Amino acid sequence: MLLSGHADGDVIRYSEIAPVLRARGLSTVRTTEVLDRIGVLLDDRPTSFDLWLERKLDGLAAGIRRDVEGWARTLHDGGPRSRARHHATVWNYLNRIRPVLSDWSSCYDHLREVKRDDVIAHLDTVHGSPRQHTIVALRSLFRWAKKNGTIFKNPTAFIRVGQREEGVVQPQPEYTSGSVAAVTNPPTG
Repeated sequence: MLLSGHADGDVIRYSEIAPVLRARGLSTVRTTEVLDRIGVLLDDRPTSFDLWLERKLDGLAAGIRRDVEGWARTLHDGGPRSRARHHATVWNYLNRIRPVLSDWSSCYDHLREVKRDDVIAHLDTVHGSPRQHTIVALRSLFRWAKKNGTIFKNPTAFIRVGQREEGVVQPQPEYTSGSVAAVTNPPTG
């Protein structure tokens, strides 16, 4: 049925066959497997990354959205002079800076309008590890934008990440009670 009007070199798109097969109650799995094996299937379904990225970019100003999308795709897929990052890195970076991008979208149309003071003002609202992760993600975004010529000046340049604040390890009382007793009640003799 699907190959009845097929000529050499033609491809059959998944988006065209899925509705037809479902309407007839036929399995898309086996049909797409056969079409793929003979080399005529073009799987044009969006990837899970594309769907996730679309949701994350929703609500951002057009200029900011365009740059963030280009940056996220370069991180995910790699580029001419950059290697692809693990999908968790892209996910973490974008989730970390999504709130500030949303805030900036309410008053700016493009990343080139963001100033150093805007970055510092946001960083003052986060502390510890989240602050460090935020500045790392923002640096990555603005470096990409500067490298690709969509901004003129990197507002994250020379902003220090600072040292990681480590907590002091406190001993548990059950481990120290023997030592305390030995010190307060010295042996006589």
